[in-house]
Amino acid sequence: MAIVTTTSNSLVAEIHSRMPVMIQKGNEGLWMDKTADTQHILMQFSQPLSPNFMVMDYADDEPKIQVQGSLF
Repeated sequence: MAIVTTTSNSLVAEIHSRMPVMIQKGNEGLWMDKTADTQHILMQFSQPLSPNFMVMDYADDEPKIQVQGSLF
């Protein structure tokens, strides 16, 4: 097992310098392609995900108040 990380984007950087590599929808096949060049794939996916793609969805329509607590 491995967790692949990259530098954090501006949103995550507020709490940590690293973040998981996130594969955007539609790129799963390229990530899983056993015949692809591993180094090329890692370079392509090692860029931090744009904060514009990071949204919080809720199962209901109730408004939520987002509170960021302290990590320590």
